[in-house]
Amino acid sequence: PDKTEPGDCGCGVAETDSDGDGPPDCNDPCPNWPYDCSDDGTTVTVAVGQSIQQAIAAVPDGGTVQLSAGTYTQGAIDPDGRAITIQGAIGLSGTLLTTIDADGVGSVVVFQSGEGRDTQLRDLVLTGGAATYGGGIECSNGSSPTIFGCLVTGNTATEYGGGINCYDGSDPLIESCTIRDNTATLAGGGISIDESAPVIQGCLIEANDAPEGGGLYLVDAASTSVGFSIICGNTVDQVVGTFADLGDNCVTDSCDDSDDNGVPDGCEACVGDVNGDGQVNGFDLGLLLAAWTGNNDCASESCLAADFNEDGRVDGFDMGLFLSAWGNDCTGN
Repeated sequence: PDKTEPGDCGCGVAETDSDGDGPPDCNDPCPNWPYDCSDDGTTVTVAVGQSIQQAIAAVPDGGTVQLSAGTYTQGAIDPDGRAITIQGAIGLSGTLLTTIDADGVGSVVVFQSGEGRDTQLRDLVLTGGAATYGGGIECSNGSSPTIFGCLVTGNTATEYGGGINCYDGSDPLIESCTIRDNTATLAGGGISIDESAPVIQGCLIEANDAPEGGGLYLVDAASTSVGFSIICGNTVDQVVGTFADLGDNCVTDSCDDSDDNGVPDGCEACVGDVNGDGQVNGFDLGLLLAAWTGNNDCASESCLAADFNEDGRVDGFDMGLFLSAWGNDCTGN
């Protein structure tokens, strides 16, 4: 809305204008934000050079702080326990267009007031953070926000959690994020989890560095859940500690992707390797023949393992794929 024209509420006396932008509060959809907002005031739009923290204070509960494309040199962004969404801009191809750069002054974003899933951080590049814990994102004091579609990169922790740190009962949902090229001096170059149980889904954790748990470091965090994620190319370890495996994860030392299909070579399925020993040989042929169904549908795990084309049967089509893979070494040795 146009917030440049003064006005009143029809009572014939001077009205309060909290943000000093012209319209009185009673006619202003966002009375505490002097810049653009939606007609209903539930979304405040922040341009580069404007304060994200001020926008957080101004947006109503359940509202959205919409960051325009560009780089914001601001750090220690704190939702302060509010159930709001901080949203970055996205290009037509899904490219992230909004970057928050802490420029070495603290974590990029801090959750420390018991935030729940309704507090959301979405579609942002978070970089330049430097803190003791959680260079990119720090979650503490039972804070469990939603972190979705973010790239967390180029952050440093002098102790734990170069990319993200979860501590003291903090169980965020970290979904569809890439955590890359972050560093921790002690442990958890990518993500460090201590006495917490986040859910990590559909994420890529790669090329992070720490003396221990370069990719993922877990202490008293066995209830952490990880699914549909790739952890690769981290030093010195991919994962230290245990987590609940939701399935479809791949942990591999190298992120090399020779066919450029977005899946590291070490995570590719090995067609023909029925027994999972990394070799395609006579042992697998025996299992393939034992699982043969012809025109009948699979009804056992062993049959599904030999159903290479995933059509629900083990037949001549699978035999053809098996023979073309004969002799393959899927271990990379």
